[in-house]
Amino acid sequence: MDIRQINVVSSASVIESISVLYDNYGYPLGPFTHGRAAGDEKHTIKLDYPHEYLTSISGYIDKVSGKERVRSLTFQSNKRKYGPFGEENGRHFPVQWNSGKIMGFCGTVTDDSQLESIRAHLEPVSHRHPFRNAGPFGDEGGRQWDDGKKSNLRKIVLSWGRVINSIRSN
Repeated sequence: MDIRQINVVSSASVIESISVLYDNYGYPLGPFTHGRAAGDEKHTIKLDYPHEYLTSISGYIDKVSGKERVRSLTFQSNKRKYGPFGEENGRHFPVQWNSGKIMGFCGTVTDDSQLESIRAHLEPVSHRHPFRNAGPFGDEGGRQWDDGKKSNLRKIVLSWGRVINSIRSN
């Protein structure tokens, strides 16, 4: 699953909630909301899915009324920065992963349903760099074919004897 959209609700002092809409093989899944949706400021991040994905999250954590709270959140995608949302006061935290993307979130909410902590689920991205062609390997005298670039290639099937008879991709 990939992230399509994030909604962040903040008040004057804390992040009240985070809501995440995922993509489940082309279909929206969610949104999954954590915390309460009451707050002064509502922010929506619509990623240019599937071309855009989150690469980092950062923010600030501090005690508010004696309890630890998430005060601010900033999201970075492979295309741009979103935020900061909320107040940048307290202890700064970064979650950066140079070789992958954020696939989801988890964390905790307080008894009064404010965002207390946040963690990111990370996944490697093997196609972070632009596609390149390799080859040609073999003779180029026959009919040309090109299946185009595939980011969801799962399997290549070869049929051969003394030479390769066919190539099929799934």
